[in-house]
Amino acid sequence: MLSSSQVSVLNSVVNSQFEHAVLTTCDALLKQDGRIYIGTRSLPFTERLKTFKTYNSHGRDIQFLDKENFGATYRSGVWMMQHFHTHDSLRNLLPEYFENVEIKGRESEVQLYAIASHPRKLPRGKVEEAINVEFNMEYPGNYHHNMHGELVAEIMQNIEQERSFL
Repeated sequence: MLSSSQVSVLNSVVNSQFEHAVLTTCDALLKQDGRIYIGTRSLPFTERLKTFKTYNSHGRDIQFLDKENFGATYRSGVWMMQHFHTHDSLRNLLPEYFENVEIKGRESEVQLYAIASHPRKLPRGKVEEAINVEFNMEYPGNYHHNMHGELVAEIMQNIEQERSFL
């Protein structure tokens, strides 16, 4: 069940709590000798866009950043939240979850990447809470589907067997 290799897109999260739930879940589902490839949006590139007089973008109509570098983007009639990072913000964030972290990509480009390995052993309660958030995420109108219990129990059982961190 646990993966030797994963790919994750980190930028499409609505807040820091959800970002931590995503990373905790990725950590827990990665084999001890596995690696994860994480892609995210570049904050320096996005800030540089403000200086452009023209920008050829198909469908990105309105975009702004808050004080934590979360951006709301209106594209094709839908609002999306994304978190923008720098090399330093990734270096500060990822070691909580992975022992080895290598940052890739130039901050002057749209995307930044990280290759992380050797997931850290996290407390069972933190892992189970994060997996519950991931598989029962909130939808508009504070709606949760509440159909995740059996899946989370199976995932936790597999993690306990394969990672023996509990």
